Amino acid sequence: MNFEEFFTALKGENQELAGKLDKLRQDFELEKLYLICINETEVVWGVRAVDADYEKVAAKLLDFIQENTGLNYDTEMTRLVVFGNEMAEVDYVLNKELIPYIESHEGKLEILSINENTGEIVVSLSGTCGTCPSAIFTMKAGVERTLKNLLPWVKKVRSADEPKDPEFGIQQVLEETDKEQGGGNG
Repeated sequence: MNFEEFFTALKGENQELAGKLDKLRQDFELEKLYLICINETEVVWGVRAVDADYEKVAAKLLDFIQENTGLNYDTEMTRLVVFGNEMAEVDYVLNKELIPYIESHEGKLEILSINENTGEIVVSLSGTCGTCPSAIFTMKAGVERTLKNLLPWVKKVRSADEPKDPEFGIQQVLEETDKEQGGGNG
């Protein structure tokens, strides 16, 4: 199985792989263990543990991947990353998956708070599509979808920048567009 199939199988909760991963989690007395990302150059795991020997965990994770995919990630061309806290995971995912895209559209994304216990992340979104009243909602939906897909503990992303009444903003744009096109009543 290639790395994409491996990722899909673990995210899809393939019973056999999930069982092997759960055994590894139990062997090291880890609270949580999940795959965040895998590609040709890196493998990224999320781990929660009180007192884990991360070097031993990393070695076992490399063995786990090789046993289940035939792929050897223990080379100079690849890197294994094991994150032990939620901030590092969120920062990694945002910087890898979202921030470059948002910044390419002159936007900004900033993490304001993270609560792993409730699964809520609060972000500040600004800049892109400044005239569009639904830009914040669209950006938030993309951020939430990405984080939920890659980090199993994320339940909700909230934007600190959301307008209080989104319908007002959308209605205002519709009225302005109608006026610009000569369809107004006056």
